[in-house]
Amino acid sequence: MATTRLNRLLASAGYGSRRACDELIAEGRVTVDGFPVRDLGVTVDPEERDVRCDGVRVRPARRVVYAFHKPRGVICTDAPGNAPRAVDFLPKDGRRLFAVGRLDAESSGLLLFTNDGDLANRIAHPRYGVPKTYRVRVKGEVPEADVAQIEHGVWLAEGRTGPARVRVVHRERQKTILLVTIREGRNREVRRVLARLGHRVVRLTRVGIGGLPLGNLKPGRFRILAPEEEWTLVESTAPPARAMEPPWPERRKDDSTRRHGDAATRRGAKPGDAAPSRAQGSWARRPPFGRGSAGGSGGGKSRGPGHGRGDRRRRHGAGGRPRRRHRRRDR
Repeated sequence: MATTRLNRLLASAGYGSRRACDELIAEGRVTVDGFPVRDLGVTVDPEERDVRCDGVRVRPARRVVYAFHKPRGVICTDAPGNAPRAVDFLPKDGRRLFAVGRLDAESSGLLLFTNDGDLANRIAHPRYGVPKTYRVRVKGEVPEADVAQIEHGVWLAEGRTGPARVRVVHRERQKTILLVTIREGRNREVRRVLARLGHRVVRLTRVGIGGLPLGNLKPGRFRILAPEEEWTLVESTAPPARAMEPPWPERRKDDSTRRHGDAATRRGAKPGDAAPSRAQGSWARRPPFGRGSAGGSGGGKSRGPGHGRGDRRRRHGAGGRPRRRHRRRDR
């Protein structure tokens, strides 16, 4: 097996994201062949080296991803309690599973579980911009002005939301059904955005994550993703290539020439002449002591050498004027 970084090996074994695994390494809880390792850049071969975390042998586990249809009333936390947990619906095979894209208790829909901590972090972190689509049923009619405002962003307590994609599936006087796609991971973002605009959400269901649809999966059921579906999720975590556009439209050359004229023409050259080079530019033809003639002080009249602005600065300092000399009077 090829060598891999230590934090990547720990993340693939289910010890958390790479940042969490870096903390385990920095705390000295990871050993290689019996020696504690604190260097974050160490690479190892798990088949030839004895890698342990808290005394337990670290073995690279095969990645598995579960797609689960969370019903309403089920919580996503792992803490024990009276409410049913989503992890209790999955098989107990000894794998440490991470919930990807949590839903509140009143929401339902697609929820992912995986033992790959790095993949779970890349899907859930808003930096990677993985799209998540929700089917929202709203009480009353949502006008087009509110739809446009959701697409451009709504101000919440922690700031303005990012751009969203909204499609109106059904609209009538009593209810409106929307398909909302966002790329952020704020807590209850869709519900809070609609409540900010004065609309009450009756039902919210997540129907897709990163190109993976919910499909015909029944509530309370799960399935293991196929390798091609896993690859679809991995591809969705790659940052999109965005073309850099200037913040203002590019001005046409004929417009700038018509408005301001050509610089060479203003200096006296004909329109058909070639543009002067840097060595022949206007700055090279300036006199050494200002805009006048050689030796001038900046005006059109020359007073000869030694009276230019530069000579005055060399004689009298940066101010260009002679300093007053105060003689001490003896009393």
